[in-house]
Amino acid sequence: MDTDRLPRCLIVEDDRILGETLSDAMADAGFEVEWIADGLAARDRLAAGPEPALVILDLGLPGLDGTALLAWLRAHGSELPVLVLTARDSVENRIEGLNLGADDYLVKPFDLAELLARVRALQRRIAPVTVERDRWGDIEVACDASQAWLGGEPLELTGVELRMLHAFVTHRGATLSQSHLEQHIYDDMPEHSSNPFAVHLSRLRRKLGEGRIVNERGLGWRLA
Repeated sequence: MDTDRLPRCLIVEDDRILGETLSDAMADAGFEVEWIADGLAARDRLAAGPEPALVILDLGLPGLDGTALLAWLRAHGSELPVLVLTARDSVENRIEGLNLGADDYLVKPFDLAELLARVRALQRRIAPVTVERDRWGDIEVACDASQAWLGGEPLELTGVELRMLHAFVTHRGATLSQSHLEQHIYDDMPEHSSNPFAVHLSRLRRKLGEGRIVNERGLGWRLA
């Protein structure tokens, strides 16, 4: 198996039996596993990079306490997901850990099935959402016409403007008539916007900037 393609999990746990158990469980769950038993060594590893996809962190560690390691991580701007494991089961301890930036908190002893369920929940929460995009020059539109970008920056467009821009982008510089654009904009909408077509077009042209949408007299408009 090519481990370079697996998400990496860093386990920071000084108990040998639990460390081995967690390592096996996370490997079976599809992670490349690193296991470190000392807080200072874990801090050095995190400082050196690259960041793993997830940290499972015990609080009672030699060298550097897990609470201090977590505080150091957040103080350095890391948003790395951290699942805290601890025998400290008081409400105050849990609140302290969460306030320091823990993403989840599991009290020992725990069931491995619960830990894996929490790991999966963390993965769903942090997984980047990939939006498929159509592109023409430096203009991009989500394939479902839900978002648009100009030069990598989000564009604030209405739903009708997004559909209109999507029509221009997907036709890649072709000249589109008003009837063609209206069909693309309104085809599956329950009712037309109260604003006339020319208003939407004018607003879109203003938001894109001068010269972006070119009028071909008597034929229609195209995206330059």
